[in-house]
Amino acid sequence: VGNYCQIMAKVKSDGNILLEKIMATMNISVPEPMREWVQKQISGGRYASSSDYVRDLIRRDQDKASKLEALQAAIVEGFESGISDKTVEDILNEARANTAKVK
Repeated sequence: VGNYCQIMAKVKSDGNILLEKIMATMNISVPEPMREWVQKQISGGRYASSSDYVRDLIRRDQDKASKLEALQAAIVEGFESGISDKTVEDILNEARANTAKVK
């Protein structure tokens, strides 16, 4: 399984050369049912290619991981902040007030 990166050289208006990374290539192996699934997604018009499909999956996974990381940080911050002197009713009322402001 090889990885390589395509590089494109552009000559800027000032004569300098700008090297730009286009895409890296990865070869992956999947079971036949997965390959068929990807082909159905492409045939359905949602994706232009298997690479397009995999890039979308990776973007969604990155987004999910980022959200999970933020949630974990918020949980740690909550635990480290100690016990609140507010009642559950106070917290619910505050949350309802904040929700009403957003609408």
